[in-house]
Amino acid sequence: MEYKDFFSKDTVRVLKDKSADNLKMMLGDKSILQSMMHSRELLKSIMTIERPYRTQLEKLAVYIVTKMYPIISDNNIQIQAKITDQITGLSGDNEEESDNAPQLTDLNNSKRRIINSITQGGSLRGSFAFYLFNDNLNKINSTLVTQYGDLLKNSYGIYDDDNTIAMMLAMLANNQQTNGGMSHTEYNEESGFIIKAQALCFPILLQEIIKGLYEIISLEGFTSDLETNKTIAKQVDKISNEPEDIRYGKYIYDGINKLYISFQYDDPRVREYFLTELYKLPNNEFIEFIENMIHEKLTSTQQLWAKNAMRDIHTDLKQDDTGLDEIYENTKPKTLKQLLTEVSLDLLKTQFVDTGKISDSEFTEIVDATGGKSAYATWLTKMVADKTILPEDLYKYNSYFKIFDRRKREYPFQDINQYKTSQDISQFISKSAELADKEKSDPAQQKGVARSDKYQEFYIGSVDGFDVYELPKGRTDLYGVSCELGSGTEWCTATGKTRRHFDSYISDGPLFIFIKPGSDEKYQFSYETANFMDKNDSSVM
Repeated sequence: MEYKDFFSKDTVRVLKDKSADNLKMMLGDKSILQSMMHSRELLKSIMTIERPYRTQLEKLAVYIVTKMYPIISDNNIQIQAKITDQITGLSGDNEEESDNAPQLTDLNNSKRRIINSITQGGSLRGSFAFYLFNDNLNKINSTLVTQYGDLLKNSYGIYDDDNTIAMMLAMLANNQQTNGGMSHTEYNEESGFIIKAQALCFPILLQEIIKGLYEIISLEGFTSDLETNKTIAKQVDKISNEPEDIRYGKYIYDGINKLYISFQYDDPRVREYFLTELYKLPNNEFIEFIENMIHEKLTSTQQLWAKNAMRDIHTDLKQDDTGLDEIYENTKPKTLKQLLTEVSLDLLKTQFVDTGKISDSEFTEIVDATGGKSAYATWLTKMVADKTILPEDLYKYNSYFKIFDRRKREYPFQDINQYKTSQDISQFISKSAELADKEKSDPAQQKGVARSDKYQEFYIGSVDGFDVYELPKGRTDLYGVSCELGSGTEWCTATGKTRRHFDSYISDGPLFIFIKPGSDEKYQFSYETANFMDKNDSSVM
């Protein structure tokens, strides 16, 4: 999957022109060979100067990135950064694919490749942030800032040369390491995302940390199907793709950053959150947007969507920062997704209602049942028109679709359009009813549902800013609820490993759980055992 496979010839030409101009600017009068040799000399000099100060530089790198990208603090992303003499943990390319691996469409792979290039471009541009902290770095050595700048220009300027790219690929094919850093991300439910980065020197460490951040953001571009995600990553996320991604990703990222600057939002979080919205676009819309942006010829619809999306994000951030959630709730401009949904529903109505295939009232019920989601509305409309689904059963599909959205992977088919026959739909209904029964008997089984909605049955009120939940005496079936409400605590009733203690407490009497919204502060009270414990399982009585 090469750029020429999914971009037009004109787009590739524009990128190559930018690349040629950048090559001259970055390297000046030096040849490629001279630049490579200079890079090696600079790296040795920098590593020698940095060695006594690595701990301080690692802390400074985390500080810089956190300040430059406040989205990190917003999402409590942890960073582990290390400057080292040798990069460990890098794996070679696995060019061979399993014969049984499902082959995705080029469009899916294309989107992922472009997202990877934005990740590379964004991290490279961000690595120059050290210039903003000259005073700190000059205290270590007055030549460091100049050497950092020269190193990055020489090291990454050469990626704009065709012969260098070919040489890089040849080296990778022979399992020769070509980069000075690496990063990867991890996630667990308790601590959230962790970026683990290592590099040979400070500016490359900055780049690797930022790359980890953009890799987290890139997850928004994946589908909801886990196996599909794995296949996309296996086919596209290859070390052999990185040289070209670095080459072109800079200019794609520059276009996005230029768009963000044009709307004059003095909050870098808007840019990063806008990327998550951009990555959610359908594949063809995403690629069309990127190509038009490269040519600086976004359509009026694309411009309006980008403007509204950033305005929505900025408004939401202001709400989060000030707590004025409800003030702006009804003032948000429509997103491109909303606009497209309205157009899709209008076309659907013209096709089926205006032609007499279904009644206007039936179409209204369909829209209500699907929550206005065009994909579900199209499927349900066709089923009613074909008399595969009876109009009097339409109201049931509202709950079916909600469960399907939350637990799609547990259904026979994950695409609603694969349910075509009466037998298919019977399977769909049976699975929906089965999952609904599970969630009713154990609310902890509900996925993708806000806690306040999921556990409304057990919510008994609010005291001093704490939401209070009561798990009734004898309800040993609520162990999952206890674990979820008690997540992040040391309570023996919520370990997720053994239910013995929960069964004992709940058999004696009810458990009262106090949760302060927006914080990790929690308490649990058992009257019968006279236990009132904080989240660390220490008594407060």
